[in-house]
Amino acid sequence: MKTKNTKRMMSTSMSLLMITVAILGATGTVLADEGWPTLYHDNARTSYTTGLAPVEGPTSYRWMAYTYEYDTLQSSVIVVDDYVYAFTSFPEPGIKRFNYRNGLDDEEWFIPMHAYPSNDDSITIDNGRIYFHENYYDEGTYRMTCCYDIESQEKIWEFNAYDFSGYYSFLKYAPTIAFNNVYCLDKDSRVYCLDASSGAVEWSTDDDLSTPDPIAIDVSDDKLYVSAGHDLYCYEATPDGVDNGFPDPPGATYDTLWIYNGYAGKIPLANDGKVYIGFDDTVYCFNGDDGSYEWDTILGDIVGNQLALAHGYLYATNSNEYAFCLNTTTGAIEWETQVNSNDNLLGSLALAGDILVIGASRGWIYCLDATTGDTLWTHHEGGGNAPSFTYPLALYEGWIYLYSKGDIYCYGGDTHYPDTPDELRGPDRGREGVKYWFSTDNVDDIDGKDLYYMFDWGDGENSGWIGPYEPGEDVEVHAWHRWEEPGDYTVKVKVKDNYYETDWVEKDLHIDYLEIHGVTGGLGVSASIKNMADYSKDIDWTIQVAGGIFGFHVFKEDSSGILSLGPDETEMIYTDGMLFGLGPIEIKIEAECTGESITEIIDAFILGFYIIA
Repeated sequence: MKTKNTKRMMSTSMSLLMITVAILGATGTVLADEGWPTLYHDNARTSYTTGLAPVEGPTSYRWMAYTYEYDTLQSSVIVVDDYVYAFTSFPEPGIKRFNYRNGLDDEEWFIPMHAYPSNDDSITIDNGRIYFHENYYDEGTYRMTCCYDIESQEKIWEFNAYDFSGYYSFLKYAPTIAFNNVYCLDKDSRVYCLDASSGAVEWSTDDDLSTPDPIAIDVSDDKLYVSAGHDLYCYEATPDGVDNGFPDPPGATYDTLWIYNGYAGKIPLANDGKVYIGFDDTVYCFNGDDGSYEWDTILGDIVGNQLALAHGYLYATNSNEYAFCLNTTTGAIEWETQVNSNDNLLGSLALAGDILVIGASRGWIYCLDATTGDTLWTHHEGGGNAPSFTYPLALYEGWIYLYSKGDIYCYGGDTHYPDTPDELRGPDRGREGVKYWFSTDNVDDIDGKDLYYMFDWGDGENSGWIGPYEPGEDVEVHAWHRWEEPGDYTVKVKVKDNYYETDWVEKDLHIDYLEIHGVTGGLGVSASIKNMADYSKDIDWTIQVAGGIFGFHVFKEDSSGILSLGPDETEMIYTDGMLFGLGPIEIKIEAECTGESITEIIDAFILGFYIIA
């Protein structure tokens, strides 16, 4: 593949930013994988996930699930909480889910539908609920929006937007969820805003949008964008009853902020007060407040249907041949790469960390370095009836999920993340200068790679990488540490294989500011209390002695008020007066100050007036 730089080289700032993101995002050490819950990942349509990136190219698909018997359905894959969700046609029309690792069908989970879904349909999952559009028939063909509880698989509500007039009309794409509302499009008529909890109509437009594309919402700017025909519409996502822009019909419950005529036609992408869209051979950027034009960039041939956004840069394709990276501030082309020389149709884009993945027809997948445009790897799923990977793909935990002709494909490199440890074991409390032991159980790794563990002690020190351990081996992984200063610490452990590191598993530890030591007996009990803090403390203390046998019992509790100790100071405390008894006794010493309380218990023996401690 050929790569060429145009207009200028990648800026130093972009390189530093993307390297940082690669370290944090692609390895999973800081950013968690939030899944792929809707079409193009989110309601802004960025196609970017903070989860793990597909570092290595696959040799074949990891698994393939057959979901649609007619071999025609083209849809998008949704992956949330370790499950892949997709439309199915058997044993009846509905939605199934599959284990994201191995593609096994969750046979206990199924949501039925009235009829088979249509091409371009998709699913949105939000807040424990699943939203989708489905067909039904009643003196004609109609569409409605449905909401189900994922755990119980029970319908919460359904919404039908139409009179029974007998014509064919339908909602397209996935419902968009924001502001506790569900936004959806009628192909021939209106935008609907529904209450996400009840399905009640909050507002709907009167505009004839004519074959609209998916809705994009800029949550930070409270704006909703719809591309329809040659127009780009901007609405207030949560109308306040004030007409802020374009004139609306009298009594309208919605608010049209602006309409841009002549430069729409593709899927909008909204972010940070701007909206981006492709038309013909050009990518456009508009100001979200008033629709004013900010910049345009000609890509030399027809722009792909979808854009993607990450780290302040916009990604696009053209003419089934080149991929581009654009500066979102200026529109300048940072790099362009010829990814396809096989006359394949380039499809959906997806980003994770500094990795850009592009699906294509005839079974092709391309993976680029998003910082430079270099081609990292390509994969071809061949055969006489090769899949077409042009529909929206999803990235999850470093794997790629695609839908083609009713089948789900999962691709991943030879290395994947290991399991996350279940728990970190160790004390909750300790003392300065004493070694403490922490441990966790050895975990498994789906690829069988050697595992290494790191303990972070929360005081600026760590154990380094401990290992290797054989994945799945029934052993305990442990390390110890001594804290030299009192305070509150968060002890953590994580595990890695060759490439990926898990999230941290944490446990809180308190190292005391007070210390009781030097407990001695004799004709009474004495001990030392030390203030280990770097500031003065007023300490309340007690000594309690109890025990004895054969009627020679002893019980005594003494406290001589408050000790005022400066930083690192020590003072002796004593019982007052004589004690008499016989047999085993327990000496209990307590020291207390603001925010701190410690107890020392010693087994001893009293013989008459004398205590042996």
